[in-house]
Amino acid sequence: MAILITGGTGFLGSFLARELCDSGERPVLMDLRLDLTRLGGYEDRVDLVEGSVTSWADLAEVFKTHEIDAVVHTAADLSLRAERSRIESFRTNVEATLNILELSRMFDVNRVVFTSSLSVFGLRSMPVSEASFRDPATFYGVTKACSEIVGSYYASSHGLDFSAVRFPTITGPYRRGEGASVTISSFIDSAVLEGRGVVRLPLETRIPLLYVRDAARLLRLLISHNGRLRDIYIVGGVVVSVGELVSSLKRMVPDAIVENEVDDASMRIAGEWAALTELALRERMVERFGRIEDVGWQIEFDSAEKMVKDHVEILKREVGA
Repeated sequence: MAILITGGTGFLGSFLARELCDSGERPVLMDLRLDLTRLGGYEDRVDLVEGSVTSWADLAEVFKTHEIDAVVHTAADLSLRAERSRIESFRTNVEATLNILELSRMFDVNRVVFTSSLSVFGLRSMPVSEASFRDPATFYGVTKACSEIVGSYYASSHGLDFSAVRFPTITGPYRRGEGASVTISSFIDSAVLEGRGVVRLPLETRIPLLYVRDAARLLRLLISHNGRLRDIYIVGGVVVSVGELVSSLKRMVPDAIVENEVDDASMRIAGEWAALTELALRERMVERFGRIEDVGWQIEFDSAEKMVKDHVEILKREVGA
């Protein structure tokens, strides 16, 4: 089976690539700019393609050349960029999804797994279920909701095995980009590798988090599952505060300097996250959605301490920090 990962050398895509390689696959990684630093020595075990998911020609060439029969679509603009550049992010996040779905129909692809987000929910979404009203408070959430709807159309009208996975904020090593959630990961990278990290969110900010290795393992189980998937999977996150992450890091790397510099854009996003955190706590998201029995998955990194410990160990092992 030839599995295409869009955003393949990005944060989540690269950890999924590791998972697939370890299970015997040789995935095709497509990215706008190939960044091999995240692959941790797996670069010889994958096929690499530089191209844009917004380019029909680039995508069509990949589908044809590599005989793709399954896709995990992780490529996307994140929250801050989506708010600043709505038209461009709509192209990247929604039109690209349409390109992938139409090519999957044309090339008889067996399965498309789309990485969506809990940001499609809002206070009007309660009680939370797969059929809940979509009520995004951010433009990033809007683009995810739009892509889910387009995917549902291809599933119902063309029989495509399409599944949207609604993730909470994902944290882990090597996360970069323009998103308020990025700082939750990047300050740990900077503190470990450079001795100083900057957190650009209030320390009291609480947010449902999922560690990247838990997320990648779920995607690997879904894309390789025998039998048709559900249309939507909701993934619970462990609610932790930024301050808990900082404290866990200081216990592991006592000499690291962590500074707190909050900017206006991140502050606005953090305020919007408050509703998502309230929803996660009220709806008991971890208890209800921290396990997906269809594929035998459950959260393993279930505390700030476990997430930060593995994060730091990966950096020390792979970068030699």
